[in-house]
Amino acid sequence: MDRRGWLLVLVLGALLSGPVLAGPTYPCQQETLEWYVLNPGCAIGVFTVKGFSYSNEGVTIPASMITVQPFAGPEGPSLRFSSLAFSVVAGQQAVLTLVYNIDPPPIIIRGFDEEMFAETPVFPGSVTIDTWLCVGGTFSGCTGGGEVGLPQLNLHLAHYGEDNPDNVLTFSVPFLPVNILGVSHTITLDGGPDNEGGSASFSALGNQAYTVPEPATWLLLGCGLLSLTFLRRRRAG
Repeated sequence: MDRRGWLLVLVLGALLSGPVLAGPTYPCQQETLEWYVLNPGCAIGVFTVKGFSYSNEGVTIPASMITVQPFAGPEGPSLRFSSLAFSVVAGQQAVLTLVYNIDPPPIIIRGFDEEMFAETPVFPGSVTIDTWLCVGGTFSGCTGGGEVGLPQLNLHLAHYGEDNPDNVLTFSVPFLPVNILGVSHTITLDGGPDNEGGSASFSALGNQAYTVPEPATWLLLGCGLLSLTFLRRRRAG
């Protein structure tokens, strides 16, 4: 292939990868969950998080009192939800439902884990987090939209006041690569029966998505390698 041919390959690679690499221009920042619910979405690196919704039953824990911290790491995007209000005492219960979606061009999601950073509940108090993942679609699609039938995976974390020196509980799940992931958390804080001295609290919930490059990204890398090979041959000649 002559020099014009190699230049054409580079141009095609850039054109194919450019739109895929493009993402929302507004970066996610540390904000309240209320802010995330009211806004259409933001970017963690090249990833989009969007479609946040929140509901609360029992003891009131408003979205304005929950902090969302985004992190852009080499393995993929992560979010941490924290609040001093994640706490109830004996005779109280709070149930929180948090839903959002990760839309990851140019990356394909291939796994997910969550961590509960727990202040130890006092028995018979407990903290449980049930997480449903809609693999390959938005969570609303898994439960009643046009994407019904998509795989759903369940993660379950529970803390009943047992000794936990690390003060963190973790659950991980892998799956085949997909280009969108719906996440739904149901968090239950139960202080146990009244007059039994129980309580339930935790400090934060962390989410981490793991990713692999999409084909367009591989194409761009391949074009770069071919260009290096061409230049080396030109110099050797």
